[in-house]
Amino acid sequence: MCVSYNDESYLKRDTSVKCYSMEHALMILSFAFVFIVMWAIIYPIFVDLRLSKIKDNLSYTNNLKLYGVFYIGMNDSSYYWEVRVVNLRKISLILCAAFLTRMSQAVRVSLLLSLRS
Repeated sequence: MCVSYNDESYLKRDTSVKCYSMEHALMILSFAFVFIVMWAIIYPIFVDLRLSKIKDNLSYTNNLKLYGVFYIGMNDSSYYWEVRVVNLRKISLILCAAFLTRMSQAVRVSLLLSLRS
């Protein structure tokens, strides 16, 4: 969080660091990168591996408690849909929204809507 002093913005916890400076950007990117990798890549891979391991026992109570949110309401043969397909679409949507900001709005909307099908 940044606070303003004399028309300049500094980090609230460390007022020696100017907000949006190179040092601040590196801190943000290093922190964000770790969580993006963990949440968008490592966690889905972990869940997918666990679901692959228990795919023959999806109806067991313990498996339902731990991983049921990912496959309840789907056929047993489609247990992977939420983790693989939906997460891939979410990541694609976020990447497109982040990196296509320089394109016209019509092109962005067209690309983002094409991810839905």
